[in-house]
Amino acid sequence: MKLFRLFLLACGVVVHARASLVNITATAGTCNNGLPAGTHTVQLSSGGKSRSFDIFVPEGLVEDTVNPAVFMWHGFGGSPTQVADFTHASTAAAKKRYFVIYPKGSGLLPGFNGAGCCPGVFNDDVTFFRNMVTWLESNMCVDSNNIFSAGFSNGGFMSNRLACEASDLVKAIAVHSGSIGLNFECKPSKGMPVLMIHGTADATVPYFGNGQWNAFSQLANIWAGLNQCGDETNAHVGYRSEKTECTVFDACARDSV
Repeated sequence: MKLFRLFLLACGVVVHARASLVNITATAGTCNNGLPAGTHTVQLSSGGKSRSFDIFVPEGLVEDTVNPAVFMWHGFGGSPTQVADFTHASTAAAKKRYFVIYPKGSGLLPGFNGAGCCPGVFNDDVTFFRNMVTWLESNMCVDSNNIFSAGFSNGGFMSNRLACEASDLVKAIAVHSGSIGLNFECKPSKGMPVLMIHGTADATVPYFGNGQWNAFSQLANIWAGLNQCGDETNAHVGYRSEKTECTVFDACARDSV
């Protein structure tokens, strides 16, 4: 039977706030949104190269009031438009009023230099991420304390990498069908709330690993260890159906803030 497995790892004070992104209270400051509502393509220089991303700006934003941002990274060979259509992330953002950033990969088959994936991608995409955050801070009313990263496949690898190497900026990640390379070293500076989703029938990023990437259970144990959640005896099943099971670690000792 094909099965969807989900792991939810929450740490410190974020265990309650992480699941309620839409309820984050924005703080006032002096800022202006440099782009009107809608989806726009932005180009910037990163590592001496021209890079681009799409940004979705919701209707009804209030000037001088900051809003969260979600980075949504596409899969290997994908595009910002493809992942936007696949996830409907902009639709959710329109209802809850937060920005969605859709970075564009590089290489012959566009991708990102994630945590062990993918071939032919050599650009420094952690620096690219930091450059995009700087652009947001300069041009939009973004809440720098509430920046989240999510991604599919190669984009999931990239979100894992950001959690490992840019935890000073990322508040939490969501990874769909992504992993971490067996030799990739992860050293986040704080606890990191993580949502992992993976199907057992995945033949591209195998659920049980492939000698190059960690299996789903291995990755869950890595994050449980980094967040000081203890072993699986400290977890509980939050949801179960015929084809889906969600395992939750919600007593993690390492704070995320």
